[in-house]
Amino acid sequence: MDGFSRDEATGERRTGSGRRRPGIAATIVILSALLLVVAGFSLVATARTVDSLAPVAVRTLGQGGDPRAVVVLVPWGAEDFCPDEFHVTASETATLVTLSAVTRTRVVLPLVSGCAGAGTRDGQAGVYLELAAPLGSREVVRASDGQSLPILNG
Repeated sequence: MDGFSRDEATGERRTGSGRRRPGIAATIVILSALLLVVAGFSLVATARTVDSLAPVAVRTLGQGGDPRAVVVLVPWGAEDFCPDEFHVTASETATLVTLSAVTRTRVVLPLVSGCAGAGTRDGQAGVYLELAAPLGSREVVRASDGQSLPILNG
């Protein structure tokens, strides 16, 4: 015998074990799919931009809201924004809250960004920030220039 057998249903020659080997086309498809996944992750990781926005005001959550939580307002010309793209930090003393610039990190490729979008108010977007202590009567300033910011009640 020559090490091959014939499949009774199809008449194809098979190796001595009687099992079919995966075709080269299937191997190419699998490797191509793997390559696309790796390339896609690479694009997502590098296709981000970071913008810096100066805070213009702070809004408290008002009566019944968490006294440690504030919404930092930044100018925003678009109708919608993605809250998860924005980040702000603060340094605090007993009398002062100093806000960093608000950073916006966004994915450039529209096919990989998923955002339901939040509405804006008066041309401003709001970024949630939880302070270490209640805001109380502390002054809020912008770190970049020391400018005192208005505090709006919820």
